[in-house]
Amino acid sequence: MHIPVVTGQNAIWDAAPDQPHVTGLSLTTREILVTKVLDAQPSHREELPEESIWPFILALTSSLGLIGSIFFGWWLTIGAVLSGLALIGWFWPKREEVARHLRRERGEIAA
Repeated sequence: MHIPVVTGQNAIWDAAPDQPHVTGLSLTTREILVTKVLDAQPSHREELPEESIWPFILALTSSLGLIGSIFFGWWLTIGAVLSGLALIGWFWPKREEVARHLRRERGEIAA
């Protein structure tokens, strides 16, 4: 994978053949490169969570509550409760994430 380092507004047109590029990102996990705010220099890699159905469920429950509240006011409460449950399901940590976090805290793996 070849991710170029952007140094100007017209990065594609200004790209030199020997332009630096990012290396070391995993191809097996979902990772992004985090850069510094002011100078956009690479800072560290961040692993993204796995794909999930919970955002879709949250969209359905909040839509149900909002559309239902047009006809009956108590549907807003039902939609809020169901959306709260969907948020809890979305943000509930998975066992693998907890184990990885604990290993990182103990210094067994690099951050």
